[in-house]
Amino acid sequence: MAILIYLFPALIDGVVAQLLFVNSVRAAQMGCRDLLIACFWTAWSIPYVLTCMANSRWLNERNAGRCLVISAVLLSLSCIGNLFAERIQTIYLWTVIPAVGAGLFFPPFQVFMKRVDRGHSRSVAWSTGMYTFSWSAGFAVGPWVSGHLMELGSQGWRWCFVLGAVVASVSGVVLYWMDRRDPGRTAPLYVAPVATADESLAAAPDLAWLGWIGAGGGLIALTVFRSIFPAMGEKLLHLAESVQGNVFFLVSGVQAIVGLIMCRSRVWMYRAVWVGGFGLLGILAPVLWVVSGAPAVLYLAAIAFGIYTGSFYFYLVFHALAHPHRAPQYVSINEIVVGLTGLVTPVLAGWLAETSGSYRLTFGFAAGVVLVTVIIQVVVHGWIRPWRHAPDAGSKASVPTA
Repeated sequence: MAILIYLFPALIDGVVAQLLFVNSVRAAQMGCRDLLIACFWTAWSIPYVLTCMANSRWLNERNAGRCLVISAVLLSLSCIGNLFAERIQTIYLWTVIPAVGAGLFFPPFQVFMKRVDRGHSRSVAWSTGMYTFSWSAGFAVGPWVSGHLMELGSQGWRWCFVLGAVVASVSGVVLYWMDRRDPGRTAPLYVAPVATADESLAAAPDLAWLGWIGAGGGLIALTVFRSIFPAMGEKLLHLAESVQGNVFFLVSGVQAIVGLIMCRSRVWMYRAVWVGGFGLLGILAPVLWVVSGAPAVLYLAAIAFGIYTGSFYFYLVFHALAHPHRAPQYVSINEIVVGLTGLVTPVLAGWLAETSGSYRLTFGFAAGVVLVTVIIQVVVHGWIRPWRHAPDAGSKASVPTA
């Protein structure tokens, strides 16, 4: 069961990514303005942020499972509604419901997975890596499958939503069964952690706030890519839907692999050199996207960006879970950060693309934001000298103080 639960972030995020990808491409094919296409992420982010803010007030280990089931129901309904969405206004309307569903899934799942993993002596790094791998794999597969289904004919996009409705419905049924069978569901709230690997992090500095800064910059760059690339791919590069899907697949697919590799992470989450190295890849990728429209270059940039996004997502979740008594609030704030970057960034990205008449300025803006946030992270880690040689996040060693 402890391994099985990590299948569901992949399934649910696959549905979410599919909804956003298909509707963005459809809007571009309908000839909508870049700003209107980009703002799909804004329409999705507003209810997502509000839902995550509500989670931060009442989410706990007992009600997390129920939230997951409700989320699956809402996503299934959204897929069904999108089957009949023919106008851009209706497509926008059906973007709101999956946002609420996603907000009811990702913060509760992080609490739910730690509730299950606690009985199996899993380290924070292991849980974080598996979670990052799982949802990233879903975000990779969703657009990739959808890109190929959309090429089956004029109604190919409908097959995407049929598949999404089935996946969300089955996930909801299985999650309900797992929640009812988990003995931790009736345990006292905020139980002190048992003697597991996480003890080595008890005296660690609380760097959740730095994770929010780093992920905020990274998510702005990622949101620029997600919101503008479909417009650039259709209008400027004239890419096939499958090629666009491949680019999205590589970003999230590499991100997933990075998360899996980081299950055994030891010290990099506390070292400036690693944070800075990953950040350089986040700066390189947006530059490559506007250098050439050749698929090989686009794919290379996607791989580099996937390594960067995998690192900052792992960093974000790890530091939120490193201090278990604050984890329910921290994971909700994590998702609020994710949502907030989607409120303004798509509008700004669309506006920059339209007013400049070029996509280079938009992606240049993304690279600049990553540069600033990475510098902040590197400087802060340089100040935290006692933690330059942090303990293995998966060991029971004591924390060094010098």
